[in-house]
Amino acid sequence: MSRRRKLIWLTRLSWGGALLFVVLLVGVVATYQYREQSQIRDGINVFGVDVSGMTVDEATAAVRAETEARASQPLLLVDGETTWEVTQSEVGLRFDVDSAVAEAFAEGRSGYGPDRLAVLWHFRDATVRYGDGHIAVDTQATSDVLAGLATDIYLPTIQPDFSIDDVGQYHYVTAQTGRELDVDASRADILSALAGGASSTDLTVTEYPPVAHNEDYAPLIAQAENVLDGPITLIAGDQTWSFTPTDITSRLTIVEPANGEPGHLQLDEQWAIAVIDEIGWAIDRTPQSPRVWWDGNGQLTVMQQPKAGYNIKAGEALDMTRAVFSGDTAENSVILPVDVLLPPSLPADLNALGLTSVIAESSTPYGGSIEPRKHNIELAAQILNGVMVMPGQTFSFNSEIGPMTLDAGFEIAYGIANLDGKLRTIPTEAGGICQVATTVFQPVFATGYEIVQRTTHSYWIPSYSYNGMVGLDSTVDPASGLDLKWTNNSEHAVLIQAIADGDNFTIKLIGQRPNWEVKIDEPIITDIDWADEETVYYEPDTSIPVGQTVTVEHAHEGFDVRIVRTVTRPDGDQRVWDGKMSYGKSRNVVLVGSEDGSLPPGF
Repeated sequence: MSRRRKLIWLTRLSWGGALLFVVLLVGVVATYQYREQSQIRDGINVFGVDVSGMTVDEATAAVRAETEARASQPLLLVDGETTWEVTQSEVGLRFDVDSAVAEAFAEGRSGYGPDRLAVLWHFRDATVRYGDGHIAVDTQATSDVLAGLATDIYLPTIQPDFSIDDVGQYHYVTAQTGRELDVDASRADILSALAGGASSTDLTVTEYPPVAHNEDYAPLIAQAENVLDGPITLIAGDQTWSFTPTDITSRLTIVEPANGEPGHLQLDEQWAIAVIDEIGWAIDRTPQSPRVWWDGNGQLTVMQQPKAGYNIKAGEALDMTRAVFSGDTAENSVILPVDVLLPPSLPADLNALGLTSVIAESSTPYGGSIEPRKHNIELAAQILNGVMVMPGQTFSFNSEIGPMTLDAGFEIAYGIANLDGKLRTIPTEAGGICQVATTVFQPVFATGYEIVQRTTHSYWIPSYSYNGMVGLDSTVDPASGLDLKWTNNSEHAVLIQAIADGDNFTIKLIGQRPNWEVKIDEPIITDIDWADEETVYYEPDTSIPVGQTVTVEHAHEGFDVRIVRTVTRPDGDQRVWDGKMSYGKSRNVVLVGSEDGSLPPGF
């Protein structure tokens, strides 16, 4: 065969082979399409369901069953320890099954040529997934669910508030952290969970804390409960003081939490000190002497046993009072620390004391006084009569008399007071008691005993002169800490006899005269301020019957006076008492009974 014919034959053979391949390929494609013209191609997956070889209706039914099952799956919405269970469809998850199946059915059914062949060939070895583009979320459904949750979650911010009312009750508004659902952020949380196939998601909640928390108020509330659960009683020596909750709360300040420090109740420090001072004034006393009867012949009989004295431990007592009044302790009854001072002991044979004679005495008139003043002087005489002062013992007038109050039997009379810098005679409990103190002081001073504490009156009272001397008086006031104290610095006991006969009040010191010499210089009077003796001041007083008059003050000059007392012992030792006293001038004052605080006609 010639070369040319051979080339022609080969050419024809190549074209024939190519034509045969194309015919075969077209046949294969036509046969494949014909066979699957009503079925979804192999390797197609819709919403996770393999729909290969299914008709559209079959695929739709299968995929719808799957998506409905998925949409009914629970999704837990979490807020701390609280959860809400909803279905995925309730929060808006939607599947467009029809569109996804239609798209899957159309896959591999269009176009011709090599591209079409490539797609069909691809189905043999790989899975093609459909559906992602046909999932949607109904935002209105999501918003409806979140709106309900927002109502459940919402809490307003409540600031704590603590107060104590006028009747002694405390009130506390509990602090609360405000909470609000962040709807936009929570919607994004739900969408993320749906997209990721999660079974739960945390909601986003914004919190608005109060300025202070309940734990910051816990100490304050505990203090209040301790203070307000009943009266608080302080016990010192043989006396008690009771304070109601309102007594205490009026002296408390509420300190709010600040700078990381919790709230607390703060007690008025000055009031606490004043309470302890008052208790101290009431109980602090030297031991009370026994009361002894002297028959005038040196024979003695004990009428009343001695009593112990007390001295409050002020520092410790103040700490305990602070704690109970502030509510730092739950106790309602507190025994304050007190030193007990034992009285001097008496010898078995009282007659061995050698009380044989009157050492010194003084007498002051009281017969012209108003009846309450007379009563007070005579009651004080009964209390003082028979007081035994042993060697080395310090006599305290306030301790020996005891409470000078109405409860103790004293009455309202008149006493001198300094009101806004002006001396005035005013009604007072146990008015007249200073005459008793003066009458005790004078023989003690004259005998030479050691004077420990003594205070003069604000103005001079002429009836208090002693042996013609002015300046030898004494005033007492337990509330102001004024007392008459003297020490028996001799070697022998001293018995005090107090006698009130209706006209004169007399004090006698019974015992043995000390073996020292006493010299009292004549008083030196200077700076006399003459009083107005002509003018009479009438002052209304609602405590006496209307129209009745009571003279409570007589005009007398004011002056300064100096008295020097020298006590010389047998060994030559001298003790000098140099007293300098200053008295203001007094007026003629007559009180007039008044109904309304004004002077009746005629005054």
